[in-house]
Order: sequence, then C-alpha cells, then structure tokens
Amino acid sequence: METTYIREFIVQLAFYKNYLSKGDFDNAMKQYTETIGHVEPSKIIKKFLDGTRISQLCFYLETLHNQSLAIGEHTTLLISAYVKLNSVQKLNQFIDQNEHYLVKEGFDADAAIKLLRSAQLYRVSAKLALKCQKPDIFIDILTQDTKEFMEALRFIEKLPPSSACNFLQLYGSLLLENIEDETIKIIRKLIAAKEANHSQLVKMLMSRPSRMEEIFTELNISGQLQDVHLRNALLEQRLKRFESGEDYSKEDIHEILQLIGPDNSEQALLLEKRYKCPPLVMHILRLQNRKEDLLRYLLNEGNIIEVIELCGEKALREMWIDLIGHVCARPNKTKKDDLIALLKRISQSDLLHPLVVLEMLSKDDSLKVGDIRDYIVAWLERQNAAIKTSENKLTEQQKRLEGMNAEIDDLENNVQVFQVSKCAVCNNPLQVPSIHFLCRHSYHANCFESYSGNSPDQCPACTVSARKNTKEQGASTVKQPKQLVYQQFKNELENCPDAMALISEYIASGAFNIQPTANAPPKSNNPFDDDNEA
Repeated sequence: METTYIREFIVQLAFYKNYLSKGDFDNAMKQYTETIGHVEPSKIIKKFLDGTRISQLCFYLETLHNQSLAIGEHTTLLISAYVKLNSVQKLNQFIDQNEHYLVKEGFDADAAIKLLRSAQLYRVSAKLALKCQKPDIFIDILTQDTKEFMEALRFIEKLPPSSACNFLQLYGSLLLENIEDETIKIIRKLIAAKEANHSQLVKMLMSRPSRMEEIFTELNISGQLQDVHLRNALLEQRLKRFESGEDYSKEDIHEILQLIGPDNSEQALLLEKRYKCPPLVMHILRLQNRKEDLLRYLLNEGNIIEVIELCGEKALREMWIDLIGHVCARPNKTKKDDLIALLKRISQSDLLHPLVVLEMLSKDDSLKVGDIRDYIVAWLERQNAAIKTSENKLTEQQKRLEGMNAEIDDLENNVQVFQVSKCAVCNNPLQVPSIHFLCRHSYHANCFESYSGNSPDQCPACTVSARKNTKEQGASTVKQPKQLVYQQFKNELENCPDAMALISEYIASGAFNIQPTANAPPKSNNPFDDDNEA
C-alpha cells in the first residue's frame, strides 16, 4: 500500500514539473493540492509567494481552510492575498463563513485589519474588527475612516457603562463636534448609571462648559447629583464664571453652597484658593465648626463686621486681642464705623479690660481721641455706676451692721422680757414648762424636744433660716450651667493674685458639690423646713 502511494506521489510531482515548465501554474497548483496532508504546506506556499502567483496561492490556502487543516498564520496570509487581489466579495464571504478561524491562535487580527484599512477597505475592516472582538478598533474605523458617527454612538450606547465611558473619553470630543445633541443624551444616561466612571465624563465635558453646567444643574435640581466628582466639576464650573472678579449674587452663593458636603469640603477649599470665593470658605469653616480658622480668615480678608458677629457667637479672649491687633496694624484703612462696632461689642462682652484695649489702640498713630471718645466715656459711666452701686450696698450693710451691734449690746447689757404667748411650733398658748430663746422664739418643752433634732441648744426656726440663707448664697453659682461656671472660674483664676483663696471661696459656696439625684436624704421632722427643699 505504501509503495503504491509513493508511486502516485512521484507521478504527481512529475505532472507538477511538467505543468510548471509549461507555465501552467493553475494545473500545477491543482496537483499540489493533492499533496495536502502529506507535504508541509509551507514548502508549497514558498513557491507561490511571487506577486504574479497570488491567485494560485489563494486557491491553495482556500483548500487548506476547506479541509480544516489551516492554522492562524494561513488565515492571515489568505486575507492578505485577498487584499492584494482586491477581492472584496471573497473577503466578506470568508469573514462571514469562517469566524472560528478568526479567533484561532496565530491569526494576527491587528495586522489584517491594518492591511484592510491601508487598502481603504473600511467596511471589511470594521466587520473584521467586530468579528475579532476589537471594539476599540471598530469605533476608531467608524469615527476616523467612514465618519459614521451615529453608528459609533449607537454601538457605544449598547456597551456596559464602564466601557462606554472609556470610549467616550477617547472619542467624545469628536462625537460632540459632529453630533453634539445625540452625544449629550448618551452622557445624561451614563451619569445616571452607578457603574459609570463619572470622572471620565467630566473630563470629556470640560470642552463644553455650558452643556456640562446645564446637565449637572438639572441633575442637582432633581436630587440625582450625588457623585462627588460631578459636584466638584459643577462647583468649579460655577466658580469659573466669577474668575474675572464679578460680584456674587445671593442666588449664586446659594447655588454654590448647595454643592458642598462633608465629602468634598477639602476639595472645595482648594478650588476657592484658585477662584476666590470668600462666602465658600466661610460656609465650609462653619460646616466643620472651625471657628478659630474662620476668624483668622476673616481677619486676613479685613471683614471686621463679620468677625465682630462671629466673636459674639463665641466670646474668645484671644480672638478679640487678635482683632484689635489687626485693626491697629491697618493704619488709615479701618473705617470709623467698624471701629465703633468693634469697641461696642468688646464692651458688651466684658472680656477685655478697657485699659488693655486702650493700650493696644494707642499703637495706631492714625487713631484720634475723638474716634474712641464714646467708648471711654461709656466705660467711665459704667465705672461710676458700679462705684455708686457699691457705695449704696456698703451704706446698707453698714446700717445693718449698726443695727446688729445695737441688738447684741441690748442682749448683753439689758434685761430681756419674753412676751411671746404662743408656741412657735404648734401655735398654741404657752404653758409651763416652756423654753425661750433670745431670738424671740418660744416653745413648749415637748414641742422643742420633738423638733430640736441634734441641736438641743439652738432655735429650730432660726437654724432652718440660717441653712436656707447659706444655700441661697451658693445658688447663683451652683445653679448656673456648668459651662458658665467653668468659664467664670477660669477667667477669675487667670486674673486672681491668690489662687488658693479663690478656690476655697468656690468650695465654700458649693460650686464643686455633687448634686443629689436618686438617693436623697430623709425629710426632716422640723416644721420650719421647706417641703420642696431637696
């Protein structure tokens, strides 16, 4: 059997040489096709690589594919041969009917597509790119070669959002130039998709600022503008409108501040440094509760009135000092109205002594006495009123002291007549035995024993009264909010020459006592105790 095959093969080679010597390459190739499966195809292909024998090479390669013996390199070579023959029909037919060869290992799809494009066979190259799953090349052909922008846009629309964003970033500018409205519609849909890369869409829309603001404004109104990249892009676009120094209206400020949240406040501050929008900085610093930073920013901006209002919100002594120092550092620039408002608020806060204020203001040579006359006069009037009030209290206390001394002298040197006829406890007529106190309170002996408690030598009524007075003296401190008590204590401690004496005074007034809650002491049997007393 093997001998017979060798004889047939020798005969075929003889036929081939005969046809080849006569220049009959078609019949010679037919003889070679009979050797497929027995002779290495590369040996045959080398003999027909000459440009004049392309048609015979195509016949041989087609036979290889028909017999399913072709490899990827054979497919690349066959497409190249079809291109040289300009056989569009065969190219289309081969691509449509042999898709399995187009994904086979060894097939150089990029080289084949490049060859087709160089031959201006754009339709065929687009079809091959699509069959070979090369969407980037397919879109590039549609936009760069065939100029079929709508077809490219429809293809992009069908892709997953992430892939669509990638292609729009590459070809979006070209699509916007040719089919702007249709491209904008696709962008709107992608922005609403969670899987889309919004930063890529923003970069693409930078060339169309008006359309970008239009889209993002609509989304913001409808509550769909949640992505931080989109809000930052819209914020920057709105800030750009005022880059020339145009004043912001209240509506403009409101629209800008709507875009600020905890997730983009730092980015917004960076944008503000570039485009200068003071209300934006103030809003962010208030949002972050950074009042000291806000005050210092306002000082740098020279906005005295805003600083005064903010200092009123949180009276910080160091802020007032900074503010006065700032005013003194701006000779001939501080408005008189601002200075008056500043001095008025400092006077109301009562955190800085006027002498400290005057000492700082004296460093500004541009200030005149008339500028601060009202402040000085008001302070002197308050001082005079305080002195007068103190004098009145002193006179009253002096009178009380004289009365108490006279009463003590009377008790010590004169005979005391007890004329009380009723018991201070039961309010019934006194009967012997009875107990009398120099305070003019009298008791039945049994009533006194019942209510005297642990103080057998003290008047029950006067004991309760003294205890109430002691509590009332500390009430103004104890009942104040803890923050106010602490601030007052801190301020007094800073300025007090004898810290230990001040602390002792606060302890005596009960400022540091723990307030009773659930475990209250038992009620006293003394009828003079207040039932509502804790």
